[in-house]
Amino acid sequence: MVGDESAEVLATPGHSEACLCILGPHSRVLFSGDTVFADGGFGRYDFPGGNLQSLVTSIEQLATLKIDRLYPGHGPFIEKNGNVHVAEALQNVRSLM
Repeated sequence: MVGDESAEVLATPGHSEACLCILGPHSRVLFSGDTVFADGGFGRYDFPGGNLQSLVTSIEQLATLKIDRLYPGHGPFIEKNGNVHVAEALQNVRSLM
């Protein structure tokens, strides 16, 4: 529970094997850790345990969610249209394949 809402824990490997995101489905908030950042950024995958294909798959999963607010592990947070930033991250990470 986060406040009055049950949160969903999502496995999002790619930056590392154990990356997680936390979703508040009713409030449409995503705590994205090091998976995605504002303005289409995404986590590095060149560390031990990182994997580009896993990161793409994880961001594809996030891109299917309804997200308004995005709170990444680094950098600015997003209060509106979080989906747009996740979609940009997906486009950017796919361009590496």
